[in-house]
Amino acid sequence: MVILPDTNGLEAIKVAENIRIALSNYEYQPKEGSPIYKTISIGVAEFSPNESLEKVIKRADDNMYRCKIKGKNGVYFSCE
Repeated sequence: MVILPDTNGLEAIKVAENIRIALSNYEYQPKEGSPIYKTISIGVAEFSPNESLEKVIKRADDNMYRCKIKGKNGVYFSCE
């Protein structure tokens, strides 16, 4: 989990997308064998005033699973 203070949802999407791209471009080289490339599914949630920490974490987690359902290796943000 990454917390981005003073960052709105749209800015957080950009950060998440940069993380996703950096990870997907990184070549993992096992001691033997072909290089391995990883993917990541990221759920983004924007904190709303008077919202509990548990609720915003749950929304981010739900958004991550929505991203996986849509095809993995992406970023998903919903205001819901």
